[in-house]
Amino acid sequence: MSGDGYLVAIIGSTSLAGKSLREALPSSKLDVSDVKLLDEDDLVGTLTNYDDGAEIIARLTEEALSNVDIAFLCGSERLTGNCIDMCAGTDTKLIVLGGEREAADVVSA
Repeated sequence: MSGDGYLVAIIGSTSLAGKSLREALPSSKLDVSDVKLLDEDDLVGTLTNYDDGAEIIARLTEEALSNVDIAFLCGSERLTGNCIDMCAGTDTKLIVLGGEREAADVVSA
């Protein structure tokens, strides 16, 4: 974590769980410095709401996940699995809210 808060990624940001998290995160007690909205390839470039502003959904890639402190996995099982694989060997904390994939360093909620 940087001194300015956590860099957070919401994987599957347009799913029901992702939308709920996008609404709740800005008013939560989690110290967030920045949020990346990542999703399925067919949703890349979509304009969506986050924290009373507009954000563009980006593609889930290893580069997009670089330096992410916490990744909330809200999407499909395939998207969740891809993110888990991309984050293997990194310090990124993974919290599964969708996708139902089990892994050693993953917290399922």
